[in-house]
Amino acid sequence: MTEPGRRRRLLVLTLCCSSMVVVVMDASIVNVALPAIGGDLRTPVSGLQWTVDAYTLVLGSFW
Repeated sequence: MTEPGRRRRLLVLTLCCSSMVVVVMDASIVNVALPAIGGDLRTPVSGLQWTVDAYTLVLGSFW
């Protein structure tokens, strides 16, 4: 394999991995904030589950 081809593959792999790290990190932040969100909005647990699912789905679709 030529050097530019190898470099390009490593760049694509790095970008894919970094985007997954951002999505997982953001989903973790939302999970940590769920008690405060639920308390402020008086939302049942089922509503909070939809919040996490919708947030992760939308964020993942942007990448």
